[in-house]
Amino acid sequence: MTNRTAEPPRRIVMFLHYRSYIMDFLILIILLASFFGLLILIPLLIIKAKASMNSAKITLGDAWKLYLRRTARKPILQALSIAQKNDLPITLEQIETHYFASGDPKKVVNALANNLGNKEITFQRLSTIDLAGKDIESAISANTKIHTIEIRDFKIKSFKLDYQASYKLGLYSVFGDKDSSTLEEKVTEKLHSFASAWESDDPINTQKFLQTNILTTEYWERVLGAQLIDHSFHIKI
Repeated sequence: MTNRTAEPPRRIVMFLHYRSYIMDFLILIILLASFFGLLILIPLLIIKAKASMNSAKITLGDAWKLYLRRTARKPILQALSIAQKNDLPITLEQIETHYFASGDPKKVVNALANNLGNKEITFQRLSTIDLAGKDIESAISANTKIHTIEIRDFKIKSFKLDYQASYKLGLYSVFGDKDSSTLEEKVTEKLHSFASAWESDDPINTQKFLQTNILTTEYWERVLGAQLIDHSFHIKI
């Protein structure tokens, strides 16, 4: 009697045959994924290293954004570093946008860092000045310097007015020819307009009306474009 070795069922043979193909395919997929993963990861690690060399801290997500937008530039990373060191609420996207608008983000962020206590000085305002080709330091100087004007013996009806004001010019004063003499002329014109229409001979009412309706803080800011610090009225009979 002849002994024959039992052959495995055909289904098992086919399964083992296709499993070998499937394993080979999966290994190929894993190798390809690893290869392309390294192709992406290596540039991201290079960008992170470049940021670290410029003292800027970025995540892999930030590096991915910089990689996609091709914005891993030194001026951008330096500006980001200054913002991070001084806890400035400026995003990477804001810095990138200003750079690609032909601005100098490092100069803008540095100016912000040097004027942390001044709420008038913001990234948006300095960016506008920088993109217009104006000098940021001149704008900041105009914003911090205190100016004064003094108008004496201005005639209103039967009495005279002495008016003195201290103020600061806004950042945007670099766009015009605004100075103390110009503002004094405008204030004087405003007083002439008021005096020609005013009918009361009561000095107390006149002074109160000037303070609350004519030479107000709103007038200084909206019409004159300056920040009023203090002003005084003195009516002489």
